[in-house]
Amino acid sequence: MVGMISRSVAVSLALLWLVVASSVELYVVGAPKGDVPSLYNMGPGGITELVSYVTLFKRVKLVVGVEELRQYEPRTSVLLVAGLEKSLSDTEISELLRWVSEGGKLVVADEYLVPLRLLQVLNVSLGPASYSIDLGRCTIGGRDFDVLFNVYREVVGGRTLCWVGGVPVAAEVALGRGTVLVFGDSSIAINEVLRSRYRPTQLAFLLEVLDRDTVAVFEGGRLRQRLGGPVGYVTTVIGYLAKFLAYVAAPGTPHDFLRLLVISVAVTAIAAPRPRFEVPRRRRGGVPVAGTPTDKMFSEAVAAWVRWVEDLGRGA
Repeated sequence: MVGMISRSVAVSLALLWLVVASSVELYVVGAPKGDVPSLYNMGPGGITELVSYVTLFKRVKLVVGVEELRQYEPRTSVLLVAGLEKSLSDTEISELLRWVSEGGKLVVADEYLVPLRLLQVLNVSLGPASYSIDLGRCTIGGRDFDVLFNVYREVVGGRTLCWVGGVPVAAEVALGRGTVLVFGDSSIAINEVLRSRYRPTQLAFLLEVLDRDTVAVFEGGRLRQRLGGPVGYVTTVIGYLAKFLAYVAAPGTPHDFLRLLVISVAVTAIAAPRPRFEVPRRRRGGVPVAGTPTDKMFSEAVAAWVRWVEDLGRGA
């Protein structure tokens, strides 16, 4: 039988995996309530189809807090805010509009009245709602598109971009060096529409709307529900782990020390004396054959990896 890897090596592998995983952007959230335009919702009202498609052409990022926009260059980024469920605070609105005024592009798609405080600052208002499915006409980027609207509102103010039966349903507002697009319908990007026969034209239109290198999707305005049963416990544990990894992965003191500490624990677990759990193989003549020195090979590989990390940290 092939020799088994010792417990120390298994622990070391797990710790090294945590070190690698600490550099990955990770958000753990509860399931969204209802069929909302969330990138976590794969149902008819979610936007997973849009995100999957756009990822083929652009860099897609998740934004939970408005302050995270400081990470993205305004002139090359667009923020999608679809179907807000919680109103933005005055501080959040100020930070968001500051980012737009520096060259950012904001796309607000909503048939409800939650984003009214944001729209009021832009001198835009939402009119009566139409509870029907209609084909509208949009002009954007010098091109005309047939766009499907599903339960939508009139948009008053700004430069009109879309009409349904003569009623304006989308507008553009210039703000500093940036721009804001307001659509009176979040359904223009949902899975139900993108899984229909309107998918090609709807996606072409959405790519024109999201015409920046980086597409950020805002998920901060969501209502979440706690997941029950085993799934809930697993996501809770992962949530605490993700917070720790985010702390370790952040650059600067004392984070570099914590990262070094994790690596040191892994190396110590490898180098420390440990029992070997190997079952020697026997030749046909009865002479035992030595097992493969798995621990030694692994230790050498890890030592080389640690030296590379240390050289990288010193700028070598």
